Amino acid sequence: MKLSIIIPAHNNTQYLKPLLEKLMKQKKNEVEVIVVEDGSTEDMSFIDTFDVVSIHHKERKLPSGARNIGLDLAKGEYITFLDSDDDIIDNYIETLFDMMKTNADCYSYRYYSDRNGEPSWQQESVLWCYNVWSYLYKKEYIGDKRFDENKEFYEDVDFLRRVVKGGNIEHIDKCLVYYNGDNPTSQTHRCEELKRQGLI
Repeated sequence: MKLSIIIPAHNNTQYLKPLLEKLMKQKKNEVEVIVVEDGSTEDMSFIDTFDVVSIHHKERKLPSGARNIGLDLAKGEYITFLDSDDDIIDNYIETLFDMMKTNADCYSYRYYSDRNGEPSWQQESVLWCYNVWSYLYKKEYIGDKRFDENKEFYEDVDFLRRVVKGGNIEHIDKCLVYYNGDNPTSQTHRCEELKRQGLI
């Protein structure tokens, strides 16, 4: 197996289904898509109609716990993440495979900061953003590092600070993912709302 794509999913049916449809159109034999359904209140049974590794948890583990389950299951030489409410470019998987040709330990790449195609800011350093889905990692480079399941917020920042250091890291100046900043039910949106209220 060359690539594992890990997707934690809590509800977001209206976004996850088209994301999986797009991934299936691009999927190669050397690619596995791991969907960890995390305590959803919506009917998520549609996940099992796709050619994915699906794990269903009744008790919510939050993104950190769901991603850790995916990491423990992943068989790919390389690993990347997607959020269930994101979208991807039409040649997302092909672009990831092109990156692998240089055999780096980790790759960072840009993303569209909204679904209208507004590119994210330019790279300032290798650790240029704290979105785990904006990186492609060698599995052996991650090793036994996992997300801190005690962190409800900023777990991706903590993970990246521990993982993305040393090694052979390359930045690719291409946008691969459409970030959904308008989803009112997202963990990011909830974090921002709590910050506005002075609760975190």
